[in-house]
Amino acid sequence: MTVNWCRDGQSGELVATARVVEGVDGIDMTVAAPGSNSHTLLAHWAREPSGAAVLYYLFQVEPKAFGPNPATPYKGAAVLRPGEDGVSLSGNYWTDELSAGHYVLTRLADPAPMDAAMEYGPKHSVESARKMRKLFFILAGIVLLAILFFLLKPLFGGGDAWEHRIDFSVKKASEACLLDSNTVVRRNIEADLSARLKTLGGRGATTEQTTRQSVNEAFSEAGQMAQDQRLRDCVTERTDHFLGYQPDTPKARS
Repeated sequence: MTVNWCRDGQSGELVATARVVEGVDGIDMTVAAPGSNSHTLLAHWAREPSGAAVLYYLFQVEPKAFGPNPATPYKGAAVLRPGEDGVSLSGNYWTDELSAGHYVLTRLADPAPMDAAMEYGPKHSVESARKMRKLFFILAGIVLLAILFFLLKPLFGGGDAWEHRIDFSVKKASEACLLDSNTVVRRNIEADLSARLKTLGGRGATTEQTTRQSVNEAFSEAGQMAQDQRLRDCVTERTDHFLGYQPDTPKARS
């Protein structure tokens, strides 16, 4: 960093070392010169009406106490603009000690190039904030989708747990109603009824009415005749009972 200074009718040039750090908390620049150190009070990137980048920089200078009458700290301001070379900042400064001058800062090492379009500086912080917000919304979306999946899972078949519940309910209903002693017929009815209920359940339509329809169809497929109506009623009621549904209308119990 080169400083051309003018104070009390005198002028000169000195070389200092500046360290500029930009992070989520903003910009911080510290300067170490032969007779003083300075630190940032405020630094803010902006754009001029032309669209060019500009850095407004407020700082405090702390003179080094070398002699018997050391100077007191004082404040200053600078307006710095990126150079066309992409690695420098330069601009004038003023202090409340009635001094002024010109800064030229040249980057010694930085993998991120800086150009007049301000690719380095405020855009870097803005892009980081945008990425963090984007990551947050992605994670929130994943969590929301997971919650919706588990809430809506029963409406789309309910998965293995729901299908197991149907199989269990149908089997318990057939046992409770002493379904046909012919094991083959009984198993056929159970299998057909389970399959029909799973299809209906996958559409979110399993009710007492659809259970009754499924029972009638399963009995008919197995060759059971109309005289088995009482048995069908029993299987319908017990299946609804084990599935946890409330009957649409009360049923008389024998």
